[in-house]
Amino acid sequence: GDVTPGMKVSATGNIVVSGFVELGELRAGGDIAVAKGVIGRQQDGKHLPCYLEANGKVTSKFAQFVEIDAGDDVSFSLHALHCIIRTKGALSVIDQIKRHGTLSGGYIETGLGVEALNIGALAGVPTEIVAFTQYTSLRDTLNTAFQLIEDEKAKVHKIKEAQHKLLKIPSSKRPPELVEKVKSSIQLHKQRMTELNMSYQNLRHDYDEQLSNATITAIGRLFSGVMCQIEKEKLNILQEHGPSVVAYRDRTLQRLPYNS
Repeated sequence: GDVTPGMKVSATGNIVVSGFVELGELRAGGDIAVAKGVIGRQQDGKHLPCYLEANGKVTSKFAQFVEIDAGDDVSFSLHALHCIIRTKGALSVIDQIKRHGTLSGGYIETGLGVEALNIGALAGVPTEIVAFTQYTSLRDTLNTAFQLIEDEKAKVHKIKEAQHKLLKIPSSKRPPELVEKVKSSIQLHKQRMTELNMSYQNLRHDYDEQLSNATITAIGRLFSGVMCQIEKEKLNILQEHGPSVVAYRDRTLQRLPYNS
């Protein structure tokens, strides 16, 4: 049935609500599915009095003044108004036939991208969207991989210095086992460098691909008052636009026409 004001529901698995959630608190180890809608109320301060937390997905028809934390995708078919939404997945505010779906007001953080029919509102309601939030952890992984390459370069340099000193010794006096050891060390570290470079290039490719796919898309209208951020780049929408996609292209954040 309904989750009424003041109710708290928690489950290690999924939570399915066949009616409304109003000013309640839901925490699920799996997904949260609300058939009709989630309703909170306006409140000054950071936290809203209606809260949903799921390790999996969150789905409903609409949400108003709701705070949501999700480990997977969040989707609404009608609207999400003045919500605080944080998800490691994507946010979708649109129905199947793409006639309804307004994302307006509030603060949105997504690990992936955002898609809605309309983003913002005619009145220029402040709407803040931050996509591709996992870029910091991905960059840390890239930096670690790069540092491993630099460390390996330093090792190769030291071994080559040792080889250079060895070559200055007359060949009759060079210990053959030392010559062999230096040769095999150089070969080993060259192979290691090849592996590290390949690993770094794969990580870099994955990062660039995720960055290019992390888009903020309004297939109907994109209104003024929307602040978009992807990676470190920000873009403030200062006027109303038709179908639009905000994407990271050519090292900057751009608003481009959306072609379905």
